[in-house]
Amino acid sequence: MKPACAASVASSAGNMHSSRSSSAATLRGVPTLARQIVERSVLSFEWRGELWLPLFQFDRTDMHVLEGPQQVMAELWPAFDAWGVAGWFVQPNAWLQGRMPVEAVGTELAEVIQAARTDRFVAAG
Repeated sequence: MKPACAASVASSAGNMHSSRSSSAATLRGVPTLARQIVERSVLSFEWRGELWLPLFQFDRTDMHVLEGPQQVMAELWPAFDAWGVAGWFVQPNAWLQGRMPVEAVGTELAEVIQAARTDRFVAAG
């Protein structure tokens, strides 16, 4: 399931950034990014020996972390691991009328947060 999830995240989230494809320009804030990865304020996961960062969570003009995806992930972390969070963002969601959260997080943040909260409660039992 994980390779399929990675492919789905890559195609649905726009782009992915791996540890091997880093450039000096994209890694200016490495100490900050490393801290954010450890704190789980950004989504990252390992696949095929590399660390992957879905780019939907970053502003592409200067690569700062967007607040919306962070808020959604904060709802999901108690019940999902990194693979579960990544998969959640790219799967059609019934609470969002079949839309993928990654497509709605930039325009309908409150609804995506509510969907994440509901799915967390369902997953946690």
